[in-house]
Amino acid sequence: SFLTEMSTGISIFVFNLVLLQLSDNYAVAAYGVIANIAVVVLALSNGIALGVQPIASREYGSHNWDHVKEAIFLGLKVALGLACILYFVLVFFKYPIISAFDHDHSLALLKIATNGLPLYFLSVFFASQNLVIMLSLVAIERAKAAFVLSLLRGYFILIPSVLLFALLFDLNGVWLSVPFTEACVWALGSYFLFNALKNKQ
Repeated sequence: SFLTEMSTGISIFVFNLVLLQLSDNYAVAAYGVIANIAVVVLALSNGIALGVQPIASREYGSHNWDHVKEAIFLGLKVALGLACILYFVLVFFKYPIISAFDHDHSLALLKIATNGLPLYFLSVFFASQNLVIMLSLVAIERAKAAFVLSLLRGYFILIPSVLLFALLFDLNGVWLSVPFTEACVWALGSYFLFNALKNKQ
């Protein structure tokens, strides 16, 4: 969507600006590599969310609340399982994965990216859940809640977190701002979702 593309563009701009202040072009290039890997990782998680949404929506329309909950909770479990596998693969095979994206074979880029990747991708545990949560909220006619989560995830938590964490923890803070953002969104999203489902019998 236009909003997603715009928020992604703004967050990339802020990340690049902060990384240039803290380090050099190699840090920006390392972020580019990590962001490209993230696109692939999140696409896999999004596939689960897109699988859950029509089932939850159909069951919601039929007032089969137990089936709605079953579909959503199964989606969340599968997403978490996938996140564990993805994180394991990313951390243990980080050198060949990063090298595949590093066409110039830069050692400086490799060093920054291999340090940043395990920190940045702590976010996958929460992001995979968030994608399921947001599309599940849309499926049960809670689109406003999903929209709020999307804004927080793309702008209102992420950007201040990048700036604050960079100030506190330098380069590591930039990478950690992403899992922090996703964790905050997960906490709020879980509240929205459980609140929407708890009274349905």
